[in-house]
Parts: sequence; structure tokens; C-alpha cells
Amino acid sequence: MTYNQFKIDQVINSNMTIKEKEDELLRMDSQMYCYMGSESTEEQRMAVAASSLKIYTAINEINPESGRLLLFNN
Repeated sequence: MTYNQFKIDQVINSNMTIKEKEDELLRMDSQMYCYMGSESTEEQRMAVAASSLKIYTAINEINPESGRLLLFNN
């Protein structure tokens, strides 16, 4: 399970507060990792990591302080 750019953009362009947007994006990120199990293929793991990077980049756009922490600690 991964999230595409369209879903990420929906959250970014919604009328939620910055905190709510950040929380929703982090919820999406954690949900992807929760659905990944020991039987996940390397391809699936790479897709989740790429989707996480998109989410962290989106967070960086709305809250640079949190975004930098996520991007540089990834």
C-alpha cells in the first residue's frame, strides 16, 4: 500500500490547519509501514520508501522545520 502524489496533494490543498495536514500526512506514512510485513518484497519496500520521501517533501513545503528533520534523518 502506497500513497500517490494525487492523495498527498489533496491533503496539502485541503482547508485543514498546518498541524492537521502534517498529522494526516504522518498518519498516511505510518500506515504504509504498518501494512508492510516480513513477506514484503524488496520492490514493495522501495515503493513505500519512495512514497515516504514524497510525504516528507510535502511536509517540508507546509512546515519547513519538521520537514527538514524528516528529510535529513531519513
